[in-house]
Amino acid sequence: MVVLQLPYYTTGTAQMAAGESLSGLPLVSLILSAVYGLATFLPTLAVNIRRLHDTGRSGWWYLIAFVPLVGGIVLLIFAVMDSQPGTNKWGPNPKGVGSAAGNAAW
Repeated sequence: MVVLQLPYYTTGTAQMAAGESLSGLPLVSLILSAVYGLATFLPTLAVNIRRLHDTGRSGWWYLIAFVPLVGGIVLLIFAVMDSQPGTNKWGPNPKGVGSAAGNAAW
């Protein structure tokens, strides 16, 4: 996303500061970054919710990301935590930890 928006931030902001309308590479950069953001929104949401489920939390915990300053940090901590051992209400542990079949595979 940063690479896609780089032309916008380098020359597009100067165009707008000079009172010109956005055109050329900065406009294309802005459009491509918007398309990329829309295309990756649902897969990113699904992966984050799956990771919360692996740690034994509801997907609604994802909404904590909207709390200023600490929400993203809390979500990051949840994402790096180890999965809940065994089976939880969302299914078995994807690593197979805590089950006889999973331990035999390792």
